[in-house]
Amino acid sequence: MANIRKYKDTDEARQAQNEQKKRYLDEKTDLIKANLPKGYKDKLEYIAQRMNTSKAQVLKTLLDIKYNELKAAEPQQQNPEESNS
Repeated sequence: MANIRKYKDTDEARQAQNEQKKRYLDEKTDLIKANLPKGYKDKLEYIAQRMNTSKAQVLKTLLDIKYNELKAAEPQQQNPEESNS
């Protein structure tokens, strides 16, 4: 945000900030949209409130938990070099 200070006009500063934010979102994040049955939005908000965190953090945590469970349950694949010995 140091670049914003070089602008005298607040509109230019706001535009630079918006461009910087868009660039960050494009480079560092994935956008995920989901159409879920009615009630899931309320469930997500409830969980986030109870965990005192954001809805995005709730989804990240749940995805990480499930991903790690599934990866741990996969059979260990042998390295092809090891199976030749």
